[in-house]
Amino acid sequence: MSYRWLSIPAYVACHQASSDWRSSEIASHYQIVISGIDDLNILSIWHV
Repeated sequence: MSYRWLSIPAYVACHQASSDWRSSEIASHYQIVISGIDDLNILSIWHV
């Protein structure tokens, strides 16, 4: 099963090239999550 460990550096190297795209993708995802958390906070404030 060591071949799975060998494939990890190759996977990282292949995706390193698209790191800019991934960082923007992650940023937009967390922005959506943070927006959802803000919405929940607003709802909880109204319920209180």
